[in-house]
Amino acid sequence: MNCCNDDEQILQMIERNKRSCRPCFGPTGATGPTGPTGPSGGPTGPTGPTGPIGLTGLTGATGPTGPTGPTGPTGPTGPTGPTGPTGATGDTGPTGETPTLLIGTVSTGAPNTEALASITGTAPTFYLNLTIPQGPTGPAAGPAA
Repeated sequence: MNCCNDDEQILQMIERNKRSCRPCFGPTGATGPTGPTGPSGGPTGPTGPTGPIGLTGLTGATGPTGPTGPTGPTGPTGPTGPTGPTGATGDTGPTGETPTLLIGTVSTGAPNTEALASITGTAPTFYLNLTIPQGPTGPAAGPAA
């Protein structure tokens, strides 16, 4: 028999011998139980430091715009701005009717009240209405001399 260092060569040699010498080899037996587990390699060492941060990846495509949200409440009114410049003078309007002022009613009011005046009527005719309070009573008239 040749001396072989390679496991593959040994297996090939056994296979060849099985074929040529069948009476030398019996049937294969059952697989035996698994042996005990060997000791572990020792305690786990401490965790190493965190590595540097990698490069930033490419930016993805922008998605579609979403629907418009509801309108928010109206904010407070701001301060009034400065007055603008005076505009151009407009065209002269047509001449109106000359009003007529007539004396309406004149009445005597109670003593020590205020005088009143009011204007009634429609253009072009107006009426001035007056209420004049009664004055104090004067001295009685004596005999004529």
